[in-house]
Amino acid sequence: MDSIIACLLKKLIMEYNRVSLPCLGSFMSEYVPAYISKGKIYPPSKKILFLQNEIWNDEKLEKLLAVHLDESIGTAKERVAFWIDHVCVLLATGEDVTLPELGKLCISDMSHLLFKQDSDNLLMDSSWLEAIELPFVIEEPPVAVVENNTTGTPLKVMIIITLTFAALAALYLGWHILTGA
Repeated sequence: MDSIIACLLKKLIMEYNRVSLPCLGSFMSEYVPAYISKGKIYPPSKKILFLQNEIWNDEKLEKLLAVHLDESIGTAKERVAFWIDHVCVLLATGEDVTLPELGKLCISDMSHLLFKQDSDNLLMDSSWLEAIELPFVIEEPPVAVVENNTTGTPLKVMIIITLTFAALAALYLGWHILTGA
């Protein structure tokens, strides 16, 4: 039963990004965009966070378990409650609780409940991607470009003058409309 619940838990986390378990806490997945660090490009990923203080029950796990086992929601609630009690007993005795394909729950030195994720990437679209080493690039100093200005006024100055005249014309037109002149 433990492996079925863990499998359904993973499915719910991947589908809804959040699952709350009574008296235990909530699992929340968080999207991490691709990034560059220490000469490598890392693909987008999904991390799982565990929030110990969110102990309310959203009943997603119980509902999915009831459908999966084709039983009543009441029976599924009892099974989940028994599983959570079992997890709490294991944690209280200092044992880690492994959730297959997700990670493990453990108690820290400060008596906090922690979750350690197995994989760095649970994002289905990129879970098969690995970090890529950036190729070594030699940066060359920029080459100075000398412009031969034989045509007169540079283009930038012409654009600024044109925009200035357009703005003045709009102000003049607006003044005439407002004053009726």
